[in-house]
Amino acid sequence: MAKKEKRERDVFKFILPRGVFVYPKLHKPDTRWKPEGQYEVKSVIDPKGTFLINNGKDKATLEEIYEALEGLLERKLKAEKARLSAIAKGNDAKKAKKAKATLEALKKRDVQFKAHEDDDGNETDKLEVKATMRASGERDDGTKWERKPNVFDAAGNPLKKVPVVFGGSEGKVAVEAEGYYAPPKQDEPAVVGVTLRLDGVQILKLVKGGERSASSYGFGREEGYEDEGGSDADDTSDEDDDDDKSDDSAGGAGDDDDDF
Repeated sequence: MAKKEKRERDVFKFILPRGVFVYPKLHKPDTRWKPEGQYEVKSVIDPKGTFLINNGKDKATLEEIYEALEGLLERKLKAEKARLSAIAKGNDAKKAKKAKATLEALKKRDVQFKAHEDDDGNETDKLEVKATMRASGERDDGTKWERKPNVFDAAGNPLKKVPVVFGGSEGKVAVEAEGYYAPPKQDEPAVVGVTLRLDGVQILKLVKGGERSASSYGFGREEGYEDEGGSDADDTSDEDDDDDKSDDSAGGAGDDDDDF
C-alpha cells in the first residue's frame, strides 16, 4: 500500500483576551450529542482586549485577528476551487457535472465572531468565541486515539486533574484556526469556512458548582450578620454531584457549528 502523503496544515494560532466562560466542558468531554466526545468552551471577551500571537510573544488587535482569519479563508477557498475545477475538467462525466454544480454554488462563511447576547436576547458590547476539541477518534489504520485540552492555573502550572469548571469562571483560551470545506447536502450548497479548535486554557478565576456572588442576585452591602469563619455546613456536594450539575449547565445545543 502506498504511503499516504502527509498534508501540510495551514493554521493560525492565537490566544483570546481574558474572558468569562459560558457552558465550559473542560473536566470531561460532552458525549450527549457526539459519541466521540467533545471538549468546548465559549468565552465572552471584550473586543478591545489584547489578543496574543506568535506563541504569546506579540500582541494583536481584533482587526488583525480578523485579517489573519480572512487570509486562511481565502486560501482555503482558492484550494477548494482548484480541486473542484480539476474534477470538473476530468474524464468522469458524472463526477465532472457534480463538481461543476458544486463549484458554481460554493459559498464562504463569514469569519467575524458572534455578538454576545444577554439573558433577554439583547446584544451586548462583548463578543462570544467558541472553541472545540474532538475527544476521540480512529486513525486510517484502525487504531484509536484520545486527547484532551491542556489546562493551566494562573501561575502557568499544568493541572494534572482538571476541576469541574462552571460558567462564570474566567480565563484565557488558546485556539488554533484552520480552514474547512463542508460538502453540499440536500438543498444546502458547499461551504468553505474557518473553524476554531480548542488548544489550551488558563484558568484565572474558578467558579465551582452552585457558587454565585451576592451581587449576581442584586444583594449589596448591609449591616448585620457576617460569617467570620467561612461556614461549610451546607457543603454536602461531592465531585459526582458537580459532574451532574456541570452536565446540566452545558446548555442545549450540541451543534456541529464551529463557525462564528
